[in-house]
Order: sequence, then structure tokens, then C-alpha cells
Amino acid sequence: LKAFRPQSGPKESSLFAVPGIMAATYVTEDHAAIMKTIPGMDKIQQEVCKLKTQFKYSPDSDLKGPDKKDKDTPDKWVPRNEWMNRLTGIHPFNCEAPVSLLREKGFLTPPTLHYVRNHGLVPELSWHTHSIDVSGLVNKPMKITMAELVKLPTISIPVTLQCAGNRRKEQNLIQKGVGFNWGCAAASTCIWTGVPLRVFLEHVGIKSKEEGANWINFESPKGEVPQGDTTYGASHAREVCMNPTRPCMLAFMMNGELLHPDHG
Repeated sequence: LKAFRPQSGPKESSLFAVPGIMAATYVTEDHAAIMKTIPGMDKIQQEVCKLKTQFKYSPDSDLKGPDKKDKDTPDKWVPRNEWMNRLTGIHPFNCEAPVSLLREKGFLTPPTLHYVRNHGLVPELSWHTHSIDVSGLVNKPMKITMAELVKLPTISIPVTLQCAGNRRKEQNLIQKGVGFNWGCAAASTCIWTGVPLRVFLEHVGIKSKEEGANWINFESPKGEVPQGDTTYGASHAREVCMNPTRPCMLAFMMNGELLHPDHG
């Protein structure tokens, strides 16, 4: 089973304001119009707003647009907080927020303060042309668009993600490993909205373990990384992806907004 995200060209910038929906300063398409087409959006926003109120969500007030440090990189179009600590130079973008900013924001992390682990450039994707190509050990191979994906059952839940290298700087002081020096801020919490991976895999008819469907393979768009075939991939065990108690999902929103390009 493979998931693939085809590339598309950049769109003109625009801003929007919808009652109950925070305007995103990094919009590259008409997010308001897109969100109106998502089934059950009123219920999704009610659930998200309740969680944001409960956890006293505070947006990133320092975001001004693209960071001038990216002006000579393929990511020059991506809006980023200029205070993010870049750990491997300018590009690719591997960063964590200053601990003081995370503490100031509280339990929920604004998208532009969420840590980022990149191996290459940020793909320029469009909601209207982006699709997921599913093949391999499934009964119903398909290419599913975003408009089709959001018609499946969705969940909205706070999830904390942590990079495997979090606090590696301290570890490297004791015994040097192969990874670079992450501080203690490579952990972030957002309210993610998406289709549970278990639901999606059942939708495409994943085959049984006896038939060999033990791993789920994910592949990026071509051109995302400079090495090899220029795609970046990862595999996850079937048991993890199919476990209903684990919040694995194909996410399309974070904190009530469509995904920031650094996160999908």
C-alpha cells in the first residue's frame, strides 16, 4: 500500500475571515471556500473551538509571512516564524521553537511554532489537484482526491508529536551519536482533524496479514529530496495503523485551519 502526493504549482495569496474560523496568514488558496465544501464542517469547528477554549489556545501573533532567511531556497514562499531555531542551517528546514514561546502558548502549539523535521523542500500542493494514489495489497486500488477523502468519517483530537531526536543535544554531550543537536522543544501539540487511518484502510480494502499486508508504505512527491529517486518514504506496521485506540490519521486540518505547508 502506497500513499503518494503529486505536486502542483503555487497559487496566489489571499486572506479570509469566516465567523468562528481564524484567518490563516499563510493561505495560498481560498481556504474559506474549501472549508465550506467539507462535510460536517460546522460540527468540526464546534468540536475544535471547544477544545481551543478549554486549553486557552493562543495563535502565533509573531507570524508576518515568509522568513527572509529562506529567500534563496525553494521554501521562499512558505510563511514561517522568524524566531524558530534552525538546527541544520538555513535549508532544509529543521527547527524547534524557543522554549519560552512554547511555554507562553501553553498546551496547544500554533502551526508555525510546531517543530519541523525536513529532508528536502516543501512541496507546493493544491487542495484541488492533490490526490492520494493507493496501490499494492488492497482490494480497491484507487486515486482519491481531497474532496473525496473528506467525505469519509473524521475525528478531531489533540495529539502530541515528539521527534525521536528530542533532547539529543544532551545525549550527544555524553556520547556522540549520528543525529544533530535537538534541544528540548521538538515536541508539539495540535488539534488534528482527519480521517482515521483504520477507516481509510478499510475503505480501500486492505488485504489480510496472511496475504502479506503487514506494512503501510508512504511515499512523498518526486523532487522532495535530492537523493535517490527524489522521494521520501516511511513504513508503519499494520498493527499500529489499524489500532482504533491510536490516533493515526490522514490529517487535513490542524487547530481548526487547513494544514500549514510545513505540515502537509
